[in-house]
Amino acid sequence: MHDYSHVRAVKEAIQDTEKAFGPFKKIPLPDACGTLVIVK
Repeated sequence: MHDYSHVRAVKEAIQDTEKAFGPFKKIPLPDACGTLVIVK
């Protein structure tokens, strides 16, 4: 997921999806793009 740590709407979309489908394992990458790897 690109821009996870930079764009609030992206983070909110992940939270909404987790409410519907259950929690994801989230692995943030230490890059300049705010990338997040999601594992179900």
